[in-house]
Amino acid sequence: MGCRMLLPGQKDAHACKGGNPLNIRQKLVLGFLTVSLLVIFVAYSGIDAVDSIHNAYTAEGEQTLPVISALTDMKIAGIQVIAATHEYIHLQGNENSLLLLEKEHQEGWESYGEAFGRYELLVNRFFPDEKDYLEKIRIAGQKLNKISFELIDLKKQDAPETALTQKHTEFEEAQTNFQKAVDDALAAEENEFAKRTETVGITIDNTRKTIIFASLLTVIISVLIGIYISYKFTKPVLQIKDAAVELGKGNLSTRVNIDSGDEFGILSGAFNVMASELKQYHDHLDDLVTERTFQLVESEEMFKSIFDNALDGIILADTGTKKFLMGNKKMCEMLGLGGDELKNLGISDLHLEKDLPYVLEQFEKQARGETDVAKDIPVKRKDGSIFYADIKSGPVIIGGRTYLTGIFRDITERRQNENQLKSQNEFIKLVIDSLSHPFYVINVNDYTIAMANAAGSAMGEDATCYAVSHKKTTPCENEGHPCPLEDVKRTRKPVRVEHVHHDRDGNPRNVEVYCYPIFDPKGNVVQVIEYSLDITERRQAEEALRQSEDKYHTLYDSSSDAIMLLDEKGFFNCNNATLRMFGFSKKEDFTKVHPSQVSPPYQPDGTDSLTAANERIAQALRTGTNHFEWVHRRQDGEDFPADVLLTSFNLKGKQVLQATVRDITELKRAEGELRAARDEALRASAVKSDFLMKMSHELRTPLNAVMGFSELLKTKELGELNEKQEKYVENIHTSGKHLLSIISDMLDLVKVESGEKLPLNIESFNVQETMDEILRFADEKAEQKNITLKKDIDMEPGIISADKLRFKQVLMNLLGNAIKFSKPEGGTVTITARKIDDMVQFSISDTGIGIKEEDMGKLFSLFHQVDSGTSRKYGGTGIGLSICKQIVELHGGKIWAESTYGEGSTFTFTLPLKAKMEGGG
Repeated sequence: MGCRMLLPGQKDAHACKGGNPLNIRQKLVLGFLTVSLLVIFVAYSGIDAVDSIHNAYTAEGEQTLPVISALTDMKIAGIQVIAATHEYIHLQGNENSLLLLEKEHQEGWESYGEAFGRYELLVNRFFPDEKDYLEKIRIAGQKLNKISFELIDLKKQDAPETALTQKHTEFEEAQTNFQKAVDDALAAEENEFAKRTETVGITIDNTRKTIIFASLLTVIISVLIGIYISYKFTKPVLQIKDAAVELGKGNLSTRVNIDSGDEFGILSGAFNVMASELKQYHDHLDDLVTERTFQLVESEEMFKSIFDNALDGIILADTGTKKFLMGNKKMCEMLGLGGDELKNLGISDLHLEKDLPYVLEQFEKQARGETDVAKDIPVKRKDGSIFYADIKSGPVIIGGRTYLTGIFRDITERRQNENQLKSQNEFIKLVIDSLSHPFYVINVNDYTIAMANAAGSAMGEDATCYAVSHKKTTPCENEGHPCPLEDVKRTRKPVRVEHVHHDRDGNPRNVEVYCYPIFDPKGNVVQVIEYSLDITERRQAEEALRQSEDKYHTLYDSSSDAIMLLDEKGFFNCNNATLRMFGFSKKEDFTKVHPSQVSPPYQPDGTDSLTAANERIAQALRTGTNHFEWVHRRQDGEDFPADVLLTSFNLKGKQVLQATVRDITELKRAEGELRAARDEALRASAVKSDFLMKMSHELRTPLNAVMGFSELLKTKELGELNEKQEKYVENIHTSGKHLLSIISDMLDLVKVESGEKLPLNIESFNVQETMDEILRFADEKAEQKNITLKKDIDMEPGIISADKLRFKQVLMNLLGNAIKFSKPEGGTVTITARKIDDMVQFSISDTGIGIKEEDMGKLFSLFHQVDSGTSRKYGGTGIGLSICKQIVELHGGKIWAESTYGEGSTFTFTLPLKAKMEGGG
């Protein structure tokens, strides 16, 4: 009796050896000999009750509380594992963070394993009837362990999103099962703890009743003895009982203050030790929960940072109410929302009414995990505007409730680009397929057909042009007809040839073939565009016309266009081309219609065709002829533009009209293509000019600095230079002047190409003095190349009105070319000036290498030099002569060249004595 209470993990070699009951017995013997039996009964009852309470609390301390502690540790370890797994899956790119999460994941499992071991040992030892909970936790923990490691491995392997999503769903299910198993076991232990606490209360209550009963009996014998017994036994029991009740309420600071050496003092001490240990366990558990909570908060903050800074919109929706709980900043920006406005919205607020059924259907499928992406969904912003998004969603379970996480990616711009590209491709295909004649794009290397329109495909499905057009297995070898593809490859220019093709049935057809080259970036002909007009009927008609002697011989012999005759009643005759053009099979059928009936109801200007046709006919009858464009309509309903010539003449005493109609569909299409090509060329030229203008100005600034410093070095004001340094400085200065000249030419070229006239500053100056100045400037370079400079000026007083700087620019360019293109052994360059009427003629002659006759026509073209090797040997950009031509013509003069290859050249230009102000100066 009176065993000392042990705490979990404590051992006591002296446990249950009994207390010292002699103090109580001595008091009872001395004071109550007459009621000894009753006192013994009361003492026995009290001691037994104390032992029952002691044993109950010992069971709690050694069994129930360690089990609760083990389960709590398992739950905390499980939370750590689950949090680490979730963070690992959603964290992107940070290798150090991933390694820390892996370590935290592993430590969680180690903590779980240790706690599970303790729980298993306690269940096997004290609670064999709870092995079902043990087994459920074991199975759930093993499954959670397996799936969490598999999920992390998939993340490491960069597995597809679908595999990650599927495994994540399994993980959440295992997480739920694990938590439920642990929670069920905890609930069972808490119930057991409550039951045992209740048992202790009952025991204490029964003890109190026994003592009261004994006390009442004692009171009958002796009130004084009863009071004494009540005081000595009832008070400590009530103290312990009240303390136990407070402890059961969770007040772990409760203590029993019984300072005695008897059994009540021992029980009080044991009770206080047990309460202290319980408080330590409770505080330790609070610390663990606080620590794990802090870790979860840190994890949540990290996740929130990733969530808010995501490039796509992310939103969380309740699958039941279809309302939104939260969204990141990008989502709010997409929708034009601010603050917490998103929380007041649902799915129906983000989509148009007509799209809502489909959106809701996709939402349900994503919530069930049947699909994860809804593509090309229209989404409505706050201001009512629409953008398109791909929505990737997946279900998540939070607190036992299913939500849907949606990731919105704005594809509006991509969709617009795709639609625009699709429309352009469809338009191009429609245009090409609308051609009534075969149209091909052919690879020149192997003759394969890269593209064909509907008319071309109708000729056959073979892969090569010679198989389709000639029904052959080898390419043509100029068998009586030139091959247009080979002609284009050879000439690198468009060609038009007449050829003989074969239709699908193998019948020969006369065709007119148009072939255009397609170049690669290197300038090689890689493909050709070929379309052919079937002129078989035209050739047959021409042959028939040549053989015919009827009254329409001249008409049919002179034209392949649709020709028809009409009088006041309408058409009364036509040629076969008319029938083909308008889709009639017989002349009799055609002559029954009015001119307005082979036209659409209205012409492009809005005039109805009947009224307009009568006006055109009336004018032709009045004036004898009327030439105009018209829109006709074929029998199949196709409209086509036509060139119409109405000619009035007398036939057998009656005035009739001859109508000649030419289908100009191809011409109109070609005109459109030419306009588009011209517009594109103008745009490219403007871009180039703008670039050259900016670059020229950007280059001029640093170049002026280079020129200034090189000039300063040449003067030796900064110090003497050795021979090598002087040579280097001279090279810098010469190259700088050359580059500055090129930049000036480029600026002039930009102005010319942009349509802007070069500005002229007209002034009067002396020709003799100006030419002397130029010759002095060129003398050093001429001397270096062993060239003699001569001048011959025959004009008095030698004054002209012109732009002096531009004049010097022309002379310097021509004189520089004469020196540059001299022979290696040197030669002579002569500059002359002659007055001819009101003009002055200047000539620069040299004895240099000369120019080939076939290159003379290219001299004044932009960026062109007479020989591909010239720029490499002599340098130059090919724009100087073109600028000279512009300057001379702006003054009202002309420039030309004469040359004998190998002997020399003479460049001549004229300027008026008084220049015209054409330069806008």
